[in-house]
Amino acid sequence: MESEFSGDKEVVRFSSLFIPLLTQAMKLRGLCLPNAEYYVKAREIKKQMRECLAHSYDHLAIKKIQQIFQAKDHRLYHWVENKDVPPENNAAERELRPTVKKRLPEQNPVEDWLKQALDKFVHDPSLNIYDLLPPPTS
Repeated sequence: MESEFSGDKEVVRFSSLFIPLLTQAMKLRGLCLPNAEYYVKAREIKKQMRECLAHSYDHLAIKKIQQIFQAKDHRLYHWVENKDVPPENNAAERELRPTVKKRLPEQNPVEDWLKQALDKFVHDPSLNIYDLLPPPTS
């Protein structure tokens, strides 16, 4: 998110706070901590995540993330109470990836570029449209 909206101070600030917390949560199980220490750290990370998400933000992308975390709060923090539950679903996503790839139609690079350029322009109409053009092919 930060790279997509690198010119927006609010996004950069939010990302610099929230991404490290997500990273800490995902790495916590791999630290092989005693249970008591794991649960103390997990509760602290959860507390900090909720504090970060509780702030009032103007940027729509941040608001969307807030809405997801607030609406799914009861499902997103099982890893805090049970060390055996991962804080992410990477394993499930990896298992589904081959099936999803088979269902997807062939990608069209021109359509992909156009969609990405239009998405960027919608989020920031002040962008110079010429800067969104793909590099020339040789």
